[in-house]
Amino acid sequence: MYKVMLVDDDFPVIEMLSEMIEWEQLGVTLHSTHENGRSAFEKASEEMPDILITDIGMPRMNGIELTKQLKEINPNLQVVILSCHTEFKFAKQALNLRVQDYLVKDMFDSEEFCRVIKKIVENLEKQKKKDLKQIEFQQMVNGFG
Repeated sequence: MYKVMLVDDDFPVIEMLSEMIEWEQLGVTLHSTHENGRSAFEKASEEMPDILITDIGMPRMNGIELTKQLKEINPNLQVVILSCHTEFKFAKQALNLRVQDYLVKDMFDSEEFCRVIKKIVENLEKQKKKDLKQIEFQQMVNGFG
């Protein structure tokens, strides 16, 4: 199963998502939750998640900076921004970091959220198959060398 890291300084949001979403049915496990970007970064440095779901405005490190730093370590990290910010400048920053989706808290829809996670899992599966084929091909090429 793919590991999800949930980061939001609004504890009720973490609590709601932790309890409301059937993570295992989506093919993922809720690996860790954090109330600030610094704590999340430290945990991810030890054990990188496959999927990061983060707020933008947080103390100690905002979600944009967290995403940027984690993507420098793991460019394949899948990211969903879950924010109350509707201003285009934040969405543009997220796009520049190649996040998978940007959801606005005020318009939160659990069905849409689940669709986003399922699509990310599908993409991770496709990437895993592609990587395996590449390894098999490389081993075949090396065997002829």
